[in-house]
Amino acid sequence: MPGLGVIRILTLTLGGTLILGMVVLIGAMIVLVMRGAPPGEGLAEGRIALPPGAAIEDMALGPDALAVRVRGPEGEAILLYDRGDGSLRGRFDVAPAE
Repeated sequence: MPGLGVIRILTLTLGGTLILGMVVLIGAMIVLVMRGAPPGEGLAEGRIALPPGAAIEDMALGPDALAVRVRGPEGEAILLYDRGDGSLRGRFDVAPAE
């Protein structure tokens, strides 16, 4: 049959393309995993201003904010600070449910 040669070439070409694509994808994943984040990236230094008499109870770090749970004379609150400049972005007073 004369059409079998064309089908064989098409099958080999598509199979080779599929294998080459998988090799490229796996190689790209390996490069990304091995590269990782440079040392020190994401670390920051700064100073935050706590309310007078407040003590830090807990902290949580997010991609662009630092959440600090404080307890002071006014009660308990969660303060959100910007990681870039250390400015106070928000305050959430924690009160018991009524």
